Amino acid sequence: VQADGKFLVGGYYVLGTETRPVLARYNADGSLDTTFDLSWVNGFAEDIAIRPDGKILVAIGFTST
Repeated sequence: VQADGKFLVGGYYVLGTETRPVLARYNADGSLDTTFDLSWVNGFAEDIAIRPDGKILVAIGFTST
């Protein structure tokens, strides 16, 4: 949860043979924050951290087949 009450949710989805991470941010009232948009490489959102300066860190994991 961020200082302003917004919160982050991470995970992944499968597109064909690729696993893509997804990260969404929701407003304090539970509505989707449509101003929050990120581009990703293949993988999945393994962990999320909010730094003291408010910056968001996302650890991206990968699987091998």
